[in-house]
Amino acid sequence: FFAENPQFSSLQRNLLGIKEGAKKEVGSVFVSLQGYDSKLVADWVNGFILLAERKTIGDFFDGIEIKIANQKKEIENQLQIGRDFAVQRRLDKIVLLEEQIAIARAAMIFERNTSNYATVEIQRVGETLVTAQESLYMRGVKELTAEKEELEKRKNDEPFIAGFRDKQESLAILDAGLKQLKMARSIAHAVAVDQPALETKRPVKPRRILVLALGVVLGGMIGVFAVFAINLVQKQKAKTKE
Repeated sequence: FFAENPQFSSLQRNLLGIKEGAKKEVGSVFVSLQGYDSKLVADWVNGFILLAERKTIGDFFDGIEIKIANQKKEIENQLQIGRDFAVQRRLDKIVLLEEQIAIARAAMIFERNTSNYATVEIQRVGETLVTAQESLYMRGVKELTAEKEELEKRKNDEPFIAGFRDKQESLAILDAGLKQLKMARSIAHAVAVDQPALETKRPVKPRRILVLALGVVLGGMIGVFAVFAINLVQKQKAKTKE
């Protein structure tokens, strides 16, 4: 704190006092500071409390924002990976269709023969279903070419990526959470100040009445001691003359 706020560095080495409240005031803290300029001292104490509160709030919200930012980054990476692989899968499908179109053209199959290949046969072998599917080239040159052209014209693969919209929804929720967090940061308070530091009209030190009282007491004691000392010296001189 003091390194980041050099204007308060003198508080660290001077008479700044911080102590916890009594047991009946759990969580309370008393802050005091002594100095020659009461207005400056009061401003320092109030400023110290304000900056300490801002530091506490900043650390708290920064931690949450970092966590949300990391979650956003992870989802954004997943979305980008999904886009990249969707493009690659589409290109792979185009290559496959080109190969099947060539086979269909060589076999003189230009249209699907619905009478022979429209029905898919299903057999039950034990608990396993075996599906007899037609070869891709049997769909004919016309149908395969139409599908290939549609894939080539596609500009956006996102609607065809499983779970893509769910991830985008999660990203939108995190963005909304960040906005709410920024609003909460602006109105959040980490401490409740019962009594701000005020400029005092009476100096705490020196306590003149106490100093005067001590002066009178000590002066009296010294006076009595001096009387006894003088009396003792006079008696010693009298004995010496005798």
